[in-house]
Amino acid sequence: MRSKITRNFRQRLGKLPLHIQKQAVKAYEMFLRDPNSVNFKPIKGMDDLYSAQVNDDYRVLGDRVENELIIWDFIGSHAQYMLYIIRRRGGGD
Repeated sequence: MRSKITRNFRQRLGKLPLHIQKQAVKAYEMFLRDPNSVNFKPIKGMDDLYSAQVNDDYRVLGDRVENELIIWDFIGSHAQYMLYIIRRRGGGD
């Protein structure tokens, strides 16, 4: 599977603690070998939006724009992840 990251993703990643950044790189390498190894799955009710785990507390979100291409736009804590999904669904402010 191919993937790209957005400027937003890059900026969010750069603001995270270094140990989380390193875990994100490791999770990405795992994703490239086997997407299931990072719990890669679509968000319910939003089949074009996919998530993957960085660790127990951090997630990434990306849009599947082609069968084999994901554009990662978000990385953050689980609470931030939930808020992002709510906003993408049109809820919240």
